[in-house]
Amino acid sequence: MGEQPLGLGKVSHAIRRFTPSTLVPCVDLGYPIRPRRPEDQLIKLGQTIRALRKAAGLSQEDLAYEAQIDYSTMGEIERGQRNATLVKIIRIAAALNKSMEELFAGAHL
Repeated sequence: MGEQPLGLGKVSHAIRRFTPSTLVPCVDLGYPIRPRRPEDQLIKLGQTIRALRKAAGLSQEDLAYEAQIDYSTMGEIERGQRNATLVKIIRIAAALNKSMEELFAGAHL
């Protein structure tokens, strides 16, 4: 009444339930886990910047001026249409009196 030996199907199923690089069990949600697309992350970051800007009572032009960024570029960043450089993200955070951590945490990055 001990454990029965695993058949080939059960072994391969057990192996598939682990990530290949770390052999840590995967979460089985019944559907494939999709990696986050970089484009989605840009949109989330832009939405966070827009929300913080509005909460600070700044127009897009005011924030762009404070961050030393062209106002049309600021609009593209807020819409997730432009990948902002690290320098621009630092300037935006400073203009909003926020840390980069707060920007990224707000966007769940």
